[in-house]
Amino acid sequence: MRSLSVTSTLRAPIALTAFALALALAGVLGGCRPESASVKEASDQGAPGQTEATALTEQQAQELVSTCAQVAVVGVKLASNKLERGVATLSAQVPGTGDEAERVELRYDLAADRLLSLRWPDRMVFATTEPVPKAEAEKVARDLFDRFFPEVPARMVEQPTRKLNRPIFVMHWVGQAEGDIRTGDRAVAQVSSVTGLPFSYTQEIAPHHPDPADIKLTRKHALAAARRTLNELEINSDGINLEAELVLSSPLHPTAGPVWRVVAADAPTERRVLIDAMTGDALAVTGFRRPGSGQ
Repeated sequence: MRSLSVTSTLRAPIALTAFALALALAGVLGGCRPESASVKEASDQGAPGQTEATALTEQQAQELVSTCAQVAVVGVKLASNKLERGVATLSAQVPGTGDEAERVELRYDLAADRLLSLRWPDRMVFATTEPVPKAEAEKVARDLFDRFFPEVPARMVEQPTRKLNRPIFVMHWVGQAEGDIRTGDRAVAQVSSVTGLPFSYTQEIAPHHPDPADIKLTRKHALAAARRTLNELEINSDGINLEAELVLSSPLHPTAGPVWRVVAADAPTERRVLIDAMTGDALAVTGFRRPGSGQ
């Protein structure tokens, strides 16, 4: 598993000015020299530290789509090109597997040099038969994972493949530390059961990987905090079997910190309480029905 290394010069998680972004990408993505027109146009938007670029240059965006989707750059026709806080969001028409072009959508974190998501929306194909075997779909999914997922201080555990009620196989990887502790790293690949082509790939890399020994709140205290929270909301938790799972870095935490994910294990639909694993504060309650609320 390795980084794609598309923008290897962009490592610091800082707001990228128009000039700095164009200068960094010029030598990596498009072969543009610093004195090229694209860099000069970007730098004319404002001095460093004052104005941020809102899009990549056309050449930079085409190169990025070409690299991620593995298509010839000459066939990339951009439909949208946005840049916000160092994340490029691109949509383009690219050469398809047949005679017609197909749409590609991607999000790429330039500062971290990391793909966030890649989708081929036109590949959602319905048919009377779905001839692609699970093993073949799994190979395609694993190829995506091996190509895009970076090295992380976690053991990435492959979960059982699922078949959706639409023509899609789904493979899911989660990062685990010791025991059943999750790191917050995850990846999901979807592959068509009709064509065997990838439909989407997304990944989340935990920004923090704390030592589980540094977590202050124990499982027992997390369960108690969850029941206390439910009682404060006048939700009767008697008879509900609650289970707690530690996630070392969660996007649902205000600072992507550690949480205890407390769930009602025997509920037909997911009911969850998120507890801050350092302070014991309740961060969110979902799925539980409040008395008289109808929710």
